[in-house]
Amino acid sequence: MEKIIFAIGIFLPFILPSFSTTRVPFNTISSRDGPFKLTSSIFKSGGGAPTIGRHDQLNKEQLVKEVMDINGYTNGLKSGWKVAKNKETAKVWRRKVSWTPWLQIRCWALVEASPKFLVDLLLDNSRVQEYDSLVDGVSILEKPEQNTMVRHMLYKPIWPTSPRDFVVYTYKRLLKPGNKKSGYVIASQSVLSDTCPATKKRCRGTIFHFGYTLEPFKLPNGKDGTQVRMCAHMDLAGGMPASIINFLSSSQPFGVMLKLQDIAIREFNEGELTSQGFLAKTSQSLNLPTGLQICASKIDSSFDTFVKSCFRKSQQR
Repeated sequence: MEKIIFAIGIFLPFILPSFSTTRVPFNTISSRDGPFKLTSSIFKSGGGAPTIGRHDQLNKEQLVKEVMDINGYTNGLKSGWKVAKNKETAKVWRRKVSWTPWLQIRCWALVEASPKFLVDLLLDNSRVQEYDSLVDGVSILEKPEQNTMVRHMLYKPIWPTSPRDFVVYTYKRLLKPGNKKSGYVIASQSVLSDTCPATKKRCRGTIFHFGYTLEPFKLPNGKDGTQVRMCAHMDLAGGMPASIINFLSSSQPFGVMLKLQDIAIREFNEGELTSQGFLAKTSQSLNLPTGLQICASKIDSSFDTFVKSCFRKSQQR
């Protein structure tokens, strides 16, 4: 069924003249048109889209609030969501909004890794392609302040659509400010950039909201893990009708959740196979001479390196 719908979408842009391949991304303004303002109006009846402007005019705490609202925290909108993908440890929902044909996406997953492990993974630009197969490359344009960055994100073309790109502002902070055990929130939104203008080679999309909340959680198996919530809402622009993309929109974020789970199993849990500093801890508890304690620590380290190497090779077979 999905293949049939996708095939129909191939020909619609040629049949319906209203779908222009040069369409300007939804609700994008030039930097000279005034200050950037994130609005909370999307949470009111008949609200509108957030305005896209420069990162130095962005209210990052308001952006965090809106990401957390969409993800189901505080007093965010909780109605209108329909389950699109469902698994015991991962789910995807979609919902319509009044001001754009593009659906909002919300995901949930349980991951056997700490929030710190996941926040480091998600913000490591060299590893994005490991869990998001559509990404073609990520580069940092600038780091305005601590825990923020403006990135240029390139996405692969999926025939018959053109390759896409986004200029995205990303902000990270503790889920509950001042509480290091609360987890993390990552909030992103498109911004304008004088150093990275749109080109004819790629279709410039617009991210209204994108973000993760990473919260410590006791997993069903009794282990400590993370409850991951992700929201995504964007206008891909270009000539493909939003209705076609919306129909296929749940598979990719669902795949991202599953990839994060796989990476966690492969990497975060390696520590369970290692010595976990057993010899070093034992030598310290016995008050052995310093030289012997150092020797014990080195043996632990060598053993751990060997075990991790064997573990990774077994995963690649």
